[in-house]
Amino acid sequence: MNTKYLTIFGKRVQVEDRGDGKLRLWLQEYNPQLQGELSYIPGNKYEKPTWVCKWSPRLSFILDILSQGKFTGVSSNYSIKNDPECATERPLWDHQKRALAFKLKTRRCIDAGEMGVGKTLSTMVAVEILRNNWGSGGNLWWIAPNSALISFRTQARKFKFQLSQGDKLFNYHSLEQQMISAKEPPRFVVFDESSNLKNASARRTQLAMALTEEMEKRWGNECAVYLLSGTPAPQNPFDWWAQCEVCRPGWLKESTIYKFQRRLANWSTADKLDGSTYPVMDGWKTAELELLPRRLDGLVLVTWKKDCLDLPEKVYEEIQLEPNSSVLRVARALSRSGLPAAQIQSRLRQLSDGFQYTDSGETKEGSSPKDQAIKDLLEEYSEIGRIVIYAAFTASVDRVVELCHKEDWGIWRLDGRGSSSFGCLGSEEEFQNPKPGQRIAFVGNPEAGSMGLTLA
Repeated sequence: MNTKYLTIFGKRVQVEDRGDGKLRLWLQEYNPQLQGELSYIPGNKYEKPTWVCKWSPRLSFILDILSQGKFTGVSSNYSIKNDPECATERPLWDHQKRALAFKLKTRRCIDAGEMGVGKTLSTMVAVEILRNNWGSGGNLWWIAPNSALISFRTQARKFKFQLSQGDKLFNYHSLEQQMISAKEPPRFVVFDESSNLKNASARRTQLAMALTEEMEKRWGNECAVYLLSGTPAPQNPFDWWAQCEVCRPGWLKESTIYKFQRRLANWSTADKLDGSTYPVMDGWKTAELELLPRRLDGLVLVTWKKDCLDLPEKVYEEIQLEPNSSVLRVARALSRSGLPAAQIQSRLRQLSDGFQYTDSGETKEGSSPKDQAIKDLLEEYSEIGRIVIYAAFTASVDRVVELCHKEDWGIWRLDGRGSSSFGCLGSEEEFQNPKPGQRIAFVGNPEAGSMGLTLA
């Protein structure tokens, strides 16, 4: 039996761990503040003067915070004043060095930097340094959408990041199978594009929570959990709760998404036809929303491109294209067709891309000023040799692929049909390691290939 004596809210507490998955807290003095904190943790039972609590990462972290780091010492990772040494030969920008120091210091954090600020490289370097410090044992799991995995492999080769035997790269759909087949939890896990975990009730999110709990049971304080998100300020603040709970349970006081939602917003009820009621959000609580960044500070590192002085500034150009008379004539006929508005909008978008889907599912080709615009862009970027083009429809993707192929570009296509190479590209390997002077166009559908794309 392991026993520790803690001082919480100025009063003595005896914590017993009998190895049965439960902690017994003997409140040797009346401690209403501690009782209030414990009431937020599910599965606890009060038997005066003892709390019998099921062990969980949330309980462990809260006890460590309340005892000022005397229980496990984990919370001290978030209170180190000086950044740890970041000895690396990797070429890092200043903001990447700050991100690296943050990851080495906290070991479990959310890197919420805008797309293009280099979150992947600082994460790879953090894994390298911690792996060297902790010695052998434990694998890395890098979990991401398929498009982000392509980007990771590209950068791993570029920066010579060595994967150890047993390290795994897979998408979120494979998480359950990987957990079932694993003999022990990994020591390092990276949830790339962690917005995939924003839904607290989703199966993948529940699995991610279970995985990080097993990691803490196996490795204690010597494990790392990194969530990488390209949305520093998600449109829905509720999205933070599940990601924080995966990363560091207990950082947010609310033990359920329901409590978190009630804290951030005002709610009322509405009646269903069967007489039952359902909750309706009436609006945000302004004061709580303003407080939220402070509550996340320390766990979440936010990096905006505008604050990265060593990154080149983005330049946006809007190209206005004039349709010809035949396209306008068809557009007017569609607007008077009497079809539902959604169908009219879809067919107008198809028309602007130079085709129409027939009722039988075939494609009827037409003309579009976008064809010449794409040719002009390919010529403009021929010396750079890299371009990314998105198209909404399958026929639009095929049309762009054909145009790029005629202009002698190698093409990597990614849409709902999967990924494939065209032109001078023969495989994904050639896409990740292009020949000198080779021009590569990435052509994708926004839903299938919009996350985690990086071209060297």
